[in-house]
Amino acid sequence: MACEILLQLNAVHILLQACRDRQRVDTAYSKDQVVTILANLSVLEQCTADVLEEKGIEQLLVLLNEKPSSSSPSEGAACERVQQKAAVTLARLSRDPLVAQTAIQLRGTRKTL
Repeated sequence: MACEILLQLNAVHILLQACRDRQRVDTAYSKDQVVTILANLSVLEQCTADVLEEKGIEQLLVLLNEKPSSSSPSEGAACERVQQKAAVTLARLSRDPLVAQTAIQLRGTRKTL
């Protein structure tokens, strides 16, 4: 029920916008918090439409490549959590063929850049 309320409050838009703003979400720890909420929201069908509308698949693919900015073991662990949760979120959202196709297309585009 909490996830449904978050969707009604436009949480996907707010979270993805924050994640794109490097001044607001600037550490692996804050990205971990954002992607945790997105992973929990992704169990709801409405989340898929919201993520697609906000071009969130691209942001989730970026999070899959999160790298630590230092050699700190705790930051490395936070990056791993971000990658794992981004993968879980993408897997859940990929129940919708449009999400899967979008992810494939974006992944191919990123490799050629």
